[in-house]
Amino acid sequence: MEIFKGQNLLEFAERFKTDLDCEEYLSHWKWKNGYCCRKCGHTKYQVRKDFSRTCNICSDTE
Repeated sequence: MEIFKGQNLLEFAERFKTDLDCEEYLSHWKWKNGYCCRKCGHTKYQVRKDFSRTCNICSDTE
């Protein structure tokens, strides 16, 4: 990924101190262009504790 280019291991470890930090970053990256349910196409959702999204219409979680 371009964002990590030129970054050393210490800088990377500082940014992602825990698994939760990494999960939050990946969640942001996955839905950077917005959420759209893969089953019904609805765009409204709830964010779960693990940063996954649950559709408000069909309850699909991804």
